[in-house]
Amino acid sequence: MSEPLTFTIIGQPVPKDRPKHFFAKGKMWGYTTKKTREAEAALRLQIVQQLPKNFAPLNCPLKLEARFLLTKPKSNKLIFPAIRPDLDNLLKTAMDAMNKVVFTDDKLICHIETSKEYAQAEGFAGIIIVVREATIS
Repeated sequence: MSEPLTFTIIGQPVPKDRPKHFFAKGKMWGYTTKKTREAEAALRLQIVQQLPKNFAPLNCPLKLEARFLLTKPKSNKLIFPAIRPDLDNLLKTAMDAMNKVVFTDDKLICHIETSKEYAQAEGFAGIIIVVREATIS
């Protein structure tokens, strides 16, 4: 891989929910919420549409850059979105959506640069993701 892959995702970023658990038949069971499954599917669809033709998932050490652009509430006077959703949960949704599509396994990600910020354009929300081969600095 020589050129980085860049994805522009349109839509308010959705954080990954905690898995839900229930007890049945003497066992503890866990599942991913419908909201999280739908968010990952919508994100995956936009990513697949932006992949090069005949793309095979990457299988090498990777660097991931992700900028989460949130819509700024009109009543909010903060410069930085130091509010919910948590950055790590936004990142987890994005990484799970790319797993087995952009890369063979998220264990390949060795370096992450990420931010959560308010979108500059009124009404725009989304994610800008760059995936590239990890290099020694």
